[in-house]
Amino acid sequence: MLRAKPTNQSEVFDDGILTVLNASDGVILSNKFSPIRYGVRTAGASRFYAAEVAGTEIEMLISVPFNHFIKQRDLIEIQSFHTGEKGIYQIKQLQPKDTAPRSLYLTLTKTDVLYTDARTA
Repeated sequence: MLRAKPTNQSEVFDDGILTVLNASDGVILSNKFSPIRYGVRTAGASRFYAAEVAGTEIEMLISVPFNHFIKQRDLIEIQSFHTGEKGIYQIKQLQPKDTAPRSLYLTLTKTDVLYTDARTA
């Protein structure tokens, strides 16, 4: 008997803008890539507890369109469309997802370093 192909989960990137940063020794030197739209996702229980066992706290889980230039351990700055707030986070886990359109799930943690912004406008 023929079965229908399962449909992929639909993904939207309408929560804000992400910028991948080039930083060294507590100084933000430049933007690597900008702007990339993102959508906020809900972290599941298994992801949350795996992070707890590893000794880290998940701040946020976001999805971005699939690309090859975002790497694990990159430093990113996100700005929310809803609140206008900016924050600097580090990517702890990068997971490709087969959604429509194809996307990457980024698990983010807050950084302990207070960065100085030396970017030129």
